[in-house]
Amino acid sequence: MEKFLSYAERYEDWFLYYALTGVEKGFYVDVSANHPWDASVTKAFYDRGRRGTNIEPLEEEYNALCGERVRDVNLNVGSGKENGEIEFFIGGLGSTCVSGNASLKSTKKIIPSKAAGGYSG
Repeated sequence: MEKFLSYAERYEDWFLYYALTGVEKGFYVDVSANHPWDASVTKAFYDRGRRGTNIEPLEEEYNALCGERVRDVNLNVGSGKENGEIEFFIGGLGSTCVSGNASLKSTKKIIPSKAAGGYSG
């Protein structure tokens, strides 16, 4: 069995890696990607030559992704039902959420939002 270094908080990358054993080609879409490697579900796939799209609304984390994930497409936006702006709340330790889920200790920020096209079921 190949050694596997997990970067994700709860080994989600490990579970995905073994669930996708035998899948030769693929890409990822990481919504609210956060940091390039800290608690990243996609870093282990990137290290193995895969690439994908990282959607990260926070500028500092987005800049870090651009610096370290040069093969990926990195987008500095939120994702929603339509183009426009959304209320975004930033809590401690990189936790984020949209309006309606914010704690009293969150910082509110208005961010651009792009409509996620594709499936509309």
